[in-house]
Amino acid sequence: MQQHQLQRRLIFCLCLVFFWLCFTGAGEMLKEMPNANTDIVGSDS
Repeated sequence: MQQHQLQRRLIFCLCLVFFWLCFTGAGEMLKEMPNANTDIVGSDS
């Protein structure tokens, strides 16, 4: 019984970490997107 509780807690923690990474990762990507685009345009011209 304890093993099952531990497994559920582990899955819950993994889900939390996954969502947190997606949330923060999306914010970082959105911030870096314009920079990458301007860098590409700048190097092309």
